Amino acid sequence: MRRMQGWIALLVLLAAGPLRAAESCPDTSERFGDACRIVADLGRIVAPEGVQEAWTQEAGGIAQWVTARGQDRANPVILFVHGGPASPLTPTLWQFSRPLEEHFTLVTYDQRAAGKTFLRNPQATMRASLAELDRQGVEAIED
Repeated sequence: MRRMQGWIALLVLLAAGPLRAAESCPDTSERFGDACRIVADLGRIVAPEGVQEAWTQEAGGIAQWVTARGQDRANPVILFVHGGPASPLTPTLWQFSRPLEEHFTLVTYDQRAAGKTFLRNPQATMRASLAELDRQGVEAIED
């Protein structure tokens, strides 16, 4: 089990690495400066009525990482439940969410043992059954 937890931690770090590099953009030379600015802009919601928020939400006894993004707060909400656990969604969200954000407010969360939820909680609290994951998802959106 410890070996599996080690692999999970490694996968989380590998998945989050490219996003962190793009956010910090260590090479600000002319060669990559324009590309870094473009990548940084991809995640920005600039619409006056838009929403771009991230926070931790208590659900299932742990702090779960939640994001909400959309071009208009008045749009209907889609709760996107991804394939986790152990598969963070946040680092790749921008790749498919933009078209949805035009017409919906997209709310996602890193499930137990995934992404930023994994990093914010003691490892001993990361085990859960599928039924518990379902209950936690419902709990997160009811609050």
